[in-house]
Amino acid sequence: MSVDSSSQLVLDDTSSYILYQGDGWSPQDYDVYISQYRNETFHGTVVDGDSATVSFFGTDIQLFGGKRPNHGFYSGQLDGGTKQFFNGTAKHPELYQQVLYEVHGLENAQHVVVLRNEWRRYADSGGTYLDLDFIALNGSIISPDTIASSASATSSLQSNSSTVSGSETDPSATLPSSTAADSIIISGSLNAIQLAPTVPPSLAYVLCPS
Repeated sequence: MSVDSSSQLVLDDTSSYILYQGDGWSPQDYDVYISQYRNETFHGTVVDGDSATVSFFGTDIQLFGGKRPNHGFYSGQLDGGTKQFFNGTAKHPELYQQVLYEVHGLENAQHVVVLRNEWRRYADSGGTYLDLDFIALNGSIISPDTIASSASATSSLQSNSSTVSGSETDPSATLPSSTAADSIIISGSLNAIQLAPTVPPSLAYVLCPS
């Protein structure tokens, strides 16, 4: 098992630790709103079923991306468990660096998170696009070479202390930029609340009222 030994990491979409699967994924650097994305890069796909997978050893993870008029439904999945579905469509205004999927309060163990384009599930509700901007996590990142063997990992959410969500959070806090190819250490105290004992302020966001 190949592990990067950092406790708090941010992975850009270009990181080699993210496993992109499917025919549609491509890095984007020509979008008219590319400056709204972290490091001015993101990966996008219009193919239903395309997925982005990250494997890590730790307790908390957040996946960020855009919500725009041409975006559709997508799912987040932890450790092969039940999919959580979200609508990625936003029009006025378009939204960037949004929390697409997050999990907090996990057992400090190995986990696999999958973000998947699911636009056909609700084809009349939005667009077909899904993009991934960056990933933030508490723990150590694991090489994609081990992801396949982790597919059967069981969910280890701690009872009554875990939070799984998507559009319910307010990711307005700004993470620092990075010159590293794969990851940086998150620093500073952001305008946030603590969702679980293991979540530092830099990874916990204020919940918006429904």
